[in-house]
Amino acid sequence: MAQRSESTLNTDSLPETIEVGNGLTMTFRSSPTLVVLHATGAPGAERFVVPPHWHPNHGEYHRVLKGRLAITRGGVTQVVTPDDGELYTPAGVVHSMEGFEGEELILEERTDPVDPDKETLFRNMFPDGKVEANPLKVMQMFYQHGDSYPALPGGVHFLEKALVYVLGGCLAPALGYRPKFKNLKSG
Repeated sequence: MAQRSESTLNTDSLPETIEVGNGLTMTFRSSPTLVVLHATGAPGAERFVVPPHWHPNHGEYHRVLKGRLAITRGGVTQVVTPDDGELYTPAGVVHSMEGFEGEELILEERTDPVDPDKETLFRNMFPDGKVEANPLKVMQMFYQHGDSYPALPGGVHFLEKALVYVLGGCLAPALGYRPKFKNLKSG
């Protein structure tokens, strides 16, 4: 697991809502809801997409407040609406999510147990209002956070962890990459 920085930054100085793409925003909240994602579905707006990944130390709860979400967990896809209530994905289960083109989506996410440092990952993942495109920087964020791993074909978790360690923990810092935020703490 990644070593976490001792430095902290009070999130009171940061905006509660950030742009994470064209027509996509993320709002940070205190427990129990960590984030609320809003995809406008407006013409020209990006569709909400989260690639396959997994978390060894926490499960995640998702609740669709408006619209529809296709969530794939352990290779099984289901379309979730507000009528479905809260959906739980256990730790270690590969999952991905996709909104629908042209449809508004409002989605809540929280972790179990609560991950107070997940906001750090999200704020670093979406610099300048769009997802980070540099794979080395993404792996560094995964390494820094220590609880998010990309799902590779074959699903061999120790290889996925090794990839994050080598690219994010060794190569990215050696090339001078530094995350913008380290260990954001509210309050």
